[in-house]
Amino acid sequence: MRLEDGLLVAKQVLGHCGYSCTQGHLKVETVRLIIRQHYKIDAVIHSGNSPPEIYAQLHRKQDFAHILVKENEMSYCWQRFVACKELAHLLIDSEGSYTHDVPALVRDLVLHDLPLLQDHPAEMTSERLAKIVACEILMPWQCRAIMDKMLEDGRPCIDIAKHFLVPEKIVQQRMDPAWIVQLETAHRDLDVVPAIPQR
Repeated sequence: MRLEDGLLVAKQVLGHCGYSCTQGHLKVETVRLIIRQHYKIDAVIHSGNSPPEIYAQLHRKQDFAHILVKENEMSYCWQRFVACKELAHLLIDSEGSYTHDVPALVRDLVLHDLPLLQDHPAEMTSERLAKIVACEILMPWQCRAIMDKMLEDGRPCIDIAKHFLVPEKIVQQRMDPAWIVQLETAHRDLDVVPAIPQR
């Protein structure tokens, strides 16, 4: 799936829930319900234990998914972000992009920040695109003026993070100039991208 396709999926989710920038943060539960209603995938999210290097796990079977999120080792904002990232997988992944070597994938992801998409194995591209889609859902492009204004007013990234209830590190990565250029280009290209059919 291309970056533009992922952005379109995020835009469709936001449209289904009637999101407005004035409401601040979007609840992950709302995203889960939208996926259930419009994409016919029922996901259950709960907290629990997993291996030390894994902060969330997604197990799926056709139209059902089980998402486990570690809560004791992450802040509430990180829990929201990783849960949304796992939900994003339900929207963007095909069977060929499922992760089969979890430890190798985790090692590779730890070495990279919020990515610009380039040529990578399908599962790596899936992980990176899921991060991007989660960012687009939790910090929508349509709210960029709010983020820009906060920065222009001299407010730190942590204030943006608090506004959207996302990790500060994600805000810093999202506001990186190289990343913004790629997003601007991709959003411009959305005008010519056909709609992705709902499941």
